[in-house]
Parts: sequence; C-alpha cells; structure tokens
Amino acid sequence: MFPMTLTPKEKKIPFSVSDAYPNPCAESTRLLISVTQKSSPAVLVMENGVEILSQRTEDYPPGIGTLDVHLGSLPSGHYSIRVMLNGHFIDKHIQKIHNGLKKR
Repeated sequence: MFPMTLTPKEKKIPFSVSDAYPNPCAESTRLLISVTQKSSPAVLVMENGVEILSQRTEDYPPGIGTLDVHLGSLPSGHYSIRVMLNGHFIDKHIQKIHNGLKKR
C-alpha cells in the first residue's frame, strides 16, 4: 500500500494527483489520479521542466485510478511527471536511480 495525498493546488483544477511511489524508483513509479468525470489527461515525463521525453494520453472514468510511469530506458536523474487536463497541470518530481541488483 502506498501513501495517498490527493490535494489539488487550486480548487479550479478538475483533478488531483498523488505523490509518486516509490520515489526514488529504479524502473517505474505509480501515482493515483482522481477525476470527477470521464477524462483523458495527458501524461508527460520531462527533464529540467522543459524537455519532453515521453507523452501519452490515458482515459479515466470518474473516481480514483492508477497511473503507472515506466522509466526503465532513462538514465539515473531527476524528472518531472506532468499531468495535464483542460488547460491545468500538476507536476510531480521523481528521482530515477540505477538498479544495481542483478539476477544470477
């Protein structure tokens, strides 16, 4: 189970996004997204807050859903996950670390 802090920064924002868990992560991280109506937010992984490394759109029914973000091909570093909907966005910051464990 992971902690859930669903707090939009403004009441006008039509959705909320939890902090990423795990963070730091080696391959992927998960966020929870809460929407009040059927929505298709855009999900971007960004470096330095400006360079878009990946982008996709997901469909969510009303309620709380999971948002899995895969970072396996990216080098270790700090990234932002930006969730955008109806002209609003929420950024969550994550750290990707190298997974030094190897299976034998």
